[in-house]
Amino acid sequence: MKQYRKDFPALMLDDPVAYLDNACVTLKPQSVIDSIQDYYINTPGCGGRSVHRYGTHVSKTISQSRIKLAHFLSSPSVNEIVFTRNATHSLNQIARIRFTTNVANASPSISSAIINKGFPLCTTFSKTGRRSFIELTFLS
Repeated sequence: MKQYRKDFPALMLDDPVAYLDNACVTLKPQSVIDSIQDYYINTPGCGGRSVHRYGTHVSKTISQSRIKLAHFLSSPSVNEIVFTRNATHSLNQIARIRFTTNVANASPSISSAIINKGFPLCTTFSKTGRRSFIELTFLS
């Protein structure tokens, strides 16, 4: 376990902990911290919108990441790889799509058995008037 802990600076402090609050903040390994710092120092651009060198660099990096991830996941197309801000944002997007389109023809959604408090099912029900549901399957 020590070999994994060394990648996470927060777990290498004088008083090590077992951090289990991923719903709040997921700890970042040093490689991610370094990449974020590099972005803010060297290429602080908005990918997909900006045409200056920073934005172009970010767009290329995102595209390359999407290709690598699609290959890693054996995805038939890079267009199936979608990046979102976080898990709550992803669940919100799924709920909006599922309850604002023809649910009967939609593919089943898979999520955790534990509902995040940010999941907007009640809000979506009240806005659409639908009495449908998403079947949740526990992923172990």
